[in-house]
Amino acid sequence: MIDNTAYHNTPEGTTLEMIPAGFVPRLGAWLIDFVIRAGVMALLSFVLSFFMEAGMGVLLLCYFLIDWFYMVFFEVYRGGQTIGKKQYGIKVCTDDGMAMTWRASMIRNILRVADFLPFMFVSAVLCMLFHPQGKRLGDMVAGTLVVYVSHEKLTFDIPKRNPVLPTMPLLFDEQQAVLAFAERTEDLPKERWLELAQILMPLTHQATSLKAGDELIGFANAIIGRGFDNQAREMAQFSHQTSAKSTLEDS
Repeated sequence: MIDNTAYHNTPEGTTLEMIPAGFVPRLGAWLIDFVIRAGVMALLSFVLSFFMEAGMGVLLLCYFLIDWFYMVFFEVYRGGQTIGKKQYGIKVCTDDGMAMTWRASMIRNILRVADFLPFMFVSAVLCMLFHPQGKRLGDMVAGTLVVYVSHEKLTFDIPKRNPVLPTMPLLFDEQQAVLAFAERTEDLPKERWLELAQILMPLTHQATSLKAGDELIGFANAIIGRGFDNQAREMAQFSHQTSAKSTLEDS
């Protein structure tokens, strides 16, 4: 069985799994969106036909906006899901699983022209069939991915503490170790918990295992963004993301 699952290491120390959507659901979603756009254009054509040449000019403008920005609007402002994609339970996102940006959405949709040539959408179909993650040319250039929507929520069984930011960004493996330590706090005997805290003491500036353990739990709360306001959370995640990226690049 071929595994085409896309993996991305997040700043929170977890691995995000994304399942790329295949050709069939993407085709079905495109057909639904095409019918919707065609229906809107037919209605506008009927209404604007009463306005003669002025109506024709407005109709051409509406056609341009709907054809080029229908997809972009839904991808950026509706969680990566057009009406068709929502019906099939798929969405478009960036390669790292983040929400779509205007730039990425514009690039992937402008390149529909390249996917259309030279034989309708044959080149796009071939790209999706042979690319390991089902990407067409627009996705490759824009760095985007069409995936199935996951309804699972990421949860952490970590004791609540005041978040503590490390004095220096933790590497990705260190973040995972801190999160694993904090999640096992309630299950481990105190002696074993102190022993593990002593192993991780170099990450802290505490003199005893007990204080180091409490600080490590504070680190864990900071890593998952608990207890921060929005601005502080973004700063914390940026710090961890920077260290995680550098670790991945080095590897």
